[in-house]
Amino acid sequence: MYVPTRSPKYFYRKCCNKFYINDLETIVHGELKAFFAQPERIAVHLEKSGRNPT
Repeated sequence: MYVPTRSPKYFYRKCCNKFYINDLETIVHGELKAFFAQPERIAVHLEKSGRNPT
């Protein structure tokens, strides 16, 4: 996924989808905010990755 020069959209070459930069970054920001606001989700992720959550 990349942003072509002078374009307000991310372009995903594999499926030719286009996403507005602001829309995609808002979604990612919301997902990260939700993830870090819930310590139990972080613990589950660390357990799945085989790391010690302490």
